[in-house]
Amino acid sequence: MKIRKCDLCKCDISNESGASFKIVGIGDYDFCDECIKIVRKAVCKKCHGEGTVREVDDEASCAQATCGENRTQYRTVKCKCC
Repeated sequence: MKIRKCDLCKCDISNESGASFKIVGIGDYDFCDECIKIVRKAVCKKCHGEGTVREVDDEASCAQATCGENRTQYRTVKCKCC
């Protein structure tokens, strides 16, 4: 049985949990379940590590539109990519 340690928090990782991956030319990485959330959020290209994104709110945009004037309204939602 191979004992893995998280590369961020240095805790032991059981065989059923965590994530291990290899980046060619750089090295092998092991992360526990708690740290993998941090890593995914930090490398997310959509939210840039913030965890939330702004998306167009069509209902609010239509409600604000008067006399041909259209102002796009946005809402902040949790990022679905990370």
